[in-house]
Amino acid sequence: MNNREIVRMRVAVAKESPTSSAVHVDTIMGNESTSPQRKKKRKKTGLVEAIESLEKAKNVPTDKELYARVKAEAKKKFEVYPSAYANAWLVREYKSRGGKYKIEKAESPAWQREEGKNPKGGLNAKGRASYKRETGGTLRPPVKAGDNPRRASFLARMGNSPGPERDANGEPTRLLLSLQAWGASSKADARRKAKAISARNENKKKS
Repeated sequence: MNNREIVRMRVAVAKESPTSSAVHVDTIMGNESTSPQRKKKRKKTGLVEAIESLEKAKNVPTDKELYARVKAEAKKKFEVYPSAYANAWLVREYKSRGGKYKIEKAESPAWQREEGKNPKGGLNAKGRASYKRETGGTLRPPVKAGDNPRRASFLARMGNSPGPERDANGEPTRLLLSLQAWGASSKADARRKAKAISARNENKKKS
């Protein structure tokens, strides 16, 4: 898919929305709009996800040997390589000799795959590093004990999260594993501990 087709798809997305302003298009394309009071996450449509997937995909030559030969010729032919002219010639010449391309989808970041997840819950170091590269956000390791405000916040939030603690086979879900990584045995336990930690921290401020 070329840039012109992607632009057409972006226009189609804009038409689906109540307003066609640039800000709104950015929002439905997945950029979060931050108000002074609160950040709101917006749900991506299937069309938006398809566009993002295509933009991350890349054209890969199916005949690598032919492509390598044509690329070597391009380097000799043009004084500047890579360049727009050299790249255009390379693609045109490769196709004229029977070469074809296939679309290869970009691999999802490590924090969304098993290799970036800690078997005991949450993300491992690789997953946290991947998350930071992708989003700019910093995720710190879990705090399993003590009155750290981060721990209270996490337990309160996850203790009220929907979803089961165990799957159909009785195995702990990622939700329960995450709670255990922060020192809670269940959602109810997480809520109790979050409340107790917050109360202790408040008393410390008063004393």
